[in-house]
Parts: sequence; structure tokens; C-alpha cells
Amino acid sequence: ILTLLRSIPEEKLFQYSWLTLYAGLLRIDFTPQKTLPFFNSARQQFIDSGDETGELITLSQTIYFHFVISGQYNVGSAFLSRTETLLEKLKSTLPTPIIIMAARNLASGYCFFNGNMEKARHYINMASTLATRNDIRNFIASTRFIRGYIELLSGNRSKYLTEAEICFSLFNNPLVGE
Repeated sequence: ILTLLRSIPEEKLFQYSWLTLYAGLLRIDFTPQKTLPFFNSARQQFIDSGDETGELITLSQTIYFHFVISGQYNVGSAFLSRTETLLEKLKSTLPTPIIIMAARNLASGYCFFNGNMEKARHYINMASTLATRNDIRNFIASTRFIRGYIELLSGNRSKYLTEAEICFSLFNNPLVGE
């Protein structure tokens, strides 16, 4: 799919919100540093068309981008409030993996961008509960990983070590990707 999307000139691709989002998502594993323009373009189109689900997904990915790729935590912090508002508004209608992804990324943002551990715990609990309830192994592993960091940065070394042990065992599971 990425090869097909790469064959479309960006100026044309950027006219279609969902294709732009997919093109950005597919580039994460190959050229992560080049994904932000895709998310920004898609987000603006979703805002213009009133597509709040699309906006939520692009906001979540933008938070992830600033958490994992750019390290610009002050920039990423600006997206937390709107992402939280949209997730709370839409969560009853969203597919479970989208809720988990958005909640996990909010937890990461609240933990790392501004140290709001109360909100970080709220969202990691939401994500972790849904991942476990639905037995989605990649999300179980990633939520436990983020929970471990929340505990470590909160000074709860024993809880961090527990999460690290659980995480390590999950990473040996063939249903868990990198």
C-alpha cells in the first residue's frame, strides 16, 4: 500500500484526508521523521470537514510523534487538551483499538510532556483495561511499558520493576511486535 501511496504526488495526496493519514501511518516504520507533515495536513482537512474521529487519530499520532520521534515535548503538550476532549466525547462510538491508541498516547503525553501523573494514570488505566479485556497483545505490552515509565517517574520503583518484568515477558510473545 505504501508503494501505491508513494506513487501519488504529495500535492495531490494531501488533498485527501484519510489517504494522507494512512500515508503518514505507513511511513512511521520507514521514515518516522518525515511523518509530521502528513499528520498536520490530514488533521487540518479533518477539522475543515468536521471529521472528529479523523482529527482524534491525527492528534494522537502527533502526540506520539513528539514523544518518540521529535522529542519536542513542549510542542506535543499543546495537543493534549483537544485530544482529551475528543476522546472523551467520541469514545462510546470508536473502535476499541482507536480508544486504546489515543488513551495510551495521552498517558504518554501527560506523563512526559507536563508531568501530570494523575491524568497519565487515568489514561493508561483506560488503555490497559481495554487492551487486556480484548486480549490485544501489542497494546497490552505497550500500555504496560508506558505504565512502567509512569511509575518510575513517580518514584514508585517497586511498581516500575513489576511492570518491567511483565513487559519483558510480553515481548517474548510472537503476537507482540516491536
